[in-house]
Amino acid sequence: MKNEQLASKILELVGGAKNVDNVVHCYTRLRFNLKDDNQADQEKIEKLDGVITVQKQAGQFQVVIGNNVAKVYNELIKLDEFSTDNSGSKEPSGNKKKQNIASRLMETIAGIFTPVIPAIAGAGILKGLLGLITTLKWADPASGSIRILALIADCVFYFLPFFLAVSAARKFKTSEFMALALAGGLMYPTIMDAAKSIAAGNEVEPISFVGLPVGLVNYSSTVIPIILSVWILSYVYRLIDRFMPTVVKSIFTPTLALLIMIPIELIAIGPMGSYLGVSLANGVNWLFEHVGFLAGMLLGGTRPLLVMVGMHYGLMPIAISNLATLGYDYLIPIFFVTNMGQMVPRHSLYS
Repeated sequence: MKNEQLASKILELVGGAKNVDNVVHCYTRLRFNLKDDNQADQEKIEKLDGVITVQKQAGQFQVVIGNNVAKVYNELIKLDEFSTDNSGSKEPSGNKKKQNIASRLMETIAGIFTPVIPAIAGAGILKGLLGLITTLKWADPASGSIRILALIADCVFYFLPFFLAVSAARKFKTSEFMALALAGGLMYPTIMDAAKSIAAGNEVEPISFVGLPVGLVNYSSTVIPIILSVWILSYVYRLIDRFMPTVVKSIFTPTLALLIMIPIELIAIGPMGSYLGVSLANGVNWLFEHVGFLAGMLLGGTRPLLVMVGMHYGLMPIAISNLATLGYDYLIPIFFVTNMGQMVPRHSLYS
């Protein structure tokens, strides 16, 4: 069955666009938020050529497609029944079905990280290859070629706040360019240079804004600060826009939003988010360092269940924080071993 035919048939069998609140995709599956799950014919969808299986998890109706999911999704969102919003997802009009807090949190994390994963995965593979080359002394680490390869491998992780700013803006339905401006505020040389100087043991003159201290934190590779900042921006921007006179909206709405948000993120959100991320990473690392066998068994054993309900995305910020702050991570090797252990059953390849 061709991709466009499969997309059309899936939409028909989930109850049509009128029954869909939202649809996104991850690496292997279409993730529908339906108004009424009972309107979806699960048995018929599972029999479609090109569909592996169907699961109902984390408040979502998930159609497992496999590696072809992106092409099917692209055909699905072209269908006339859908209207586009500025988040990049497809949402027919209507009230959304309520989800519990845990499901909404995991769905939000998945929606933010899924678009960025290809860049992270590509950079991660390059970092691994680069480490292999330098460890085996196949090339001089100081050579120009190796330095450029290191640049290619590190750039995604170093500037991760910019990548997450875009995907978070799409998820929270706010301006992508305003979100990028917030990432620029976090990564501005004045802040970054001061943070690096402090890390090197040098004394740095404190920076304040209207008498409030600005946190001098190295935000490269951080996850939580920019996500929290963009989330709050989505409310602040809409609030300002609502009361701003129409004739000056295009100029003063973004001006006031930046004037409010960047000081707030530098004084409160950024430092708090950074410390929260480091604390989470330290907590996980403590478990692995003191009860490593138990932590590994628990995480490895529950990994398939976490994937089934979409909660594995909640561990991604911790893994990335570990790589950024420590240079290594305990979680990703466990993920790898767990996935290797599932390779024998064919259907597990698509989990």
